[in-house]
Amino acid sequence: MDFDKLAEKYRLLWARENHDRPFVVLYAPKENIRWERMPKAPQDLRARWMDTEYLIRRHRFYMEETSVCLGEAFPQAWVNFGPDIMGAICGCGIEFGEDTSWAVHTWQDAEKFPDIRFDEKNPWFVQLQEMTKAFAADSRGEYVVGITDLHPGLDGIVSLRGPETLCIDLIEEPEMVKKTTFQIFEVFKKVFEAQYREATRFMPYTSNWMNVFSADREYVTSCDFSCLISKEMYAEFVLPEMKAEWDFLDSSIYHLDGTAALTHLDALCAAEKLKGIQWVPGAGQKPMREWLPVLRKIQESGKMIDITVEPEDVLPLCENLDPEGVIMHCNAPSVEEGEALLRQMEKTCTARRKSK
Repeated sequence: MDFDKLAEKYRLLWARENHDRPFVVLYAPKENIRWERMPKAPQDLRARWMDTEYLIRRHRFYMEETSVCLGEAFPQAWVNFGPDIMGAICGCGIEFGEDTSWAVHTWQDAEKFPDIRFDEKNPWFVQLQEMTKAFAADSRGEYVVGITDLHPGLDGIVSLRGPETLCIDLIEEPEMVKKTTFQIFEVFKKVFEAQYREATRFMPYTSNWMNVFSADREYVTSCDFSCLISKEMYAEFVLPEMKAEWDFLDSSIYHLDGTAALTHLDALCAAEKLKGIQWVPGAGQKPMREWLPVLRKIQESGKMIDITVEPEDVLPLCENLDPEGVIMHCNAPSVEEGEALLRQMEKTCTARRKSK
């Protein structure tokens, strides 16, 4: 894949100058996949998450033997310990399951919040960096190495304290919470820079779990805990630290997850430094093509839109949204159907432009 050419395309997306059609990160399965060639998972559960050689071979198998990149899709691999790795670098534990992980809340019974400082010898950080370095060396420019799933801010405190305890802290220890969010932010900056340095060692491009290609210091911002708090608490406890993240990064798309988080949409649409918003309705919700009021509100605020869609969502969204700054993530049933969908997108968007 010509990543320099892809970078030029994505610069148009980030500038909201992709006038022809929305971007679509479209993957399609290869025919006659030889699943027997997939690397065998280690028996030890922890090794399935942390055995570097196994994970590299597993990622290469999926990238090379199972799927085809269509549209603006690209091959990517990143080290994934789950969403609590930021908390682990700050002091919590992590337990691994078969396909997910969760935090061990080491501060749950603490009467006071201990000060948080970055420790370059933290075993989670050391392991993360070693594995990211190994992925970058393996890639040889053949795939993008992404940055791991970092959750600072209140989500970082959730990893350390637990959501129920943090809800009480917001009432009983508000100043301590604010202080701790910015201490975690200082750690986040060092971890991000270290991750970015390793991920881009052999290629000047990177990505993350959101799977959006970038040629600069772009990263996802989010606060999943925000579903539990009011607009007023969001403005008091989330936005000040979040604005610091947006100032620190070159660009960011905010991960807005769940209908309960929509109460904060106005604040995000008004955020000057925020480039875009990813809308994730959550499990069991109506299809993306039925969320047009939310999507139009994001677009009318001048922000990019990032959404995960089904193939049947794509054309109705093309008919109702301007293409500039819109990126869809989709899986096609086959290469032929994926290529046909791209052609249909072109026709639909051309017809929409002519009708204006």
